[in-house]
Amino acid sequence: MIAIALAGCASDRKFSQSDFDKISDKCGLPRSTLNLRGKDELQIQPPLDAKYEAVDCILKELKKANYPLKMGFVGNELYKEEASNAQAH
Repeated sequence: MIAIALAGCASDRKFSQSDFDKISDKCGLPRSTLNLRGKDELQIQPPLDAKYEAVDCILKELKKANYPLKMGFVGNELYKEEASNAQAH
């Protein structure tokens, strides 16, 4: 999962979940991939089987839309556990 803080900017642009749903749709990922939490946090949690290109598409679209973003990776434990389970089988 990636958590992104939507930093305040001079334009005080308002964000809505529908803005992020459009990006998910364009990139071929479920709308649940992008989740606006509160006013200033965007959570990105692609499905475990998401293709790299689809996740890359989301990051590019967010950058292209010029959202005032600060990005950090959190909660990667899920993927580490999934990888460990896959290696054990």
